[in-house]
Amino acid sequence: MYNYLINVLLVALVLAITACADRVVSPSFVAPLPTPTPIVGPVGPAGPQGLKGDTGSQGAKGDTGATGLTGPIGPQGPMGLTGSTGPVGPQGIQGIPGLNATPVTFVELCGSCTGNYPSVFPEYGECVQGQLYGVYSANGGFWSLLLPGNYSSDGINCSCNLHIAVNCVVTN
Repeated sequence: MYNYLINVLLVALVLAITACADRVVSPSFVAPLPTPTPIVGPVGPAGPQGLKGDTGSQGAKGDTGATGLTGPIGPQGPMGLTGSTGPVGPQGIQGIPGLNATPVTFVELCGSCTGNYPSVFPEYGECVQGQLYGVYSANGGFWSLLLPGNYSSDGINCSCNLHIAVNCVVTN
């Protein structure tokens, strides 16, 4: 009986193939099988904390940061100590020759005093081209031409009355 069933199946198969021989099945008519949609269940609880890993190697050096703001000026520092005297400088160059100067002669106004500063201080005038100049102490003191005439000198421990004549001549 087993052989009988196999023969019937073979005949049925041949008939089916023969009946469909005039039809060509194109792959474009074959519908793709649908992709099954997975069913996602609920998220389970978090697992336990894992073990601490090894320390990683040191990273590369970073770029230099931007320059910061300039701070405020600090207070004046204390006065420093005086430094040692420096070496003597080199000899300077020779100056240009001078012009003939106007001679200046000093004339003591009270001729009887010998100066001994600070206890004795005689006063002097300067004779320039025949005219006598000196510090005139009236009105706060000033440098002035002393015209011929009578004057008084108030030098320290050396005072006198004097007369000035032309050409810087002084008499007491």
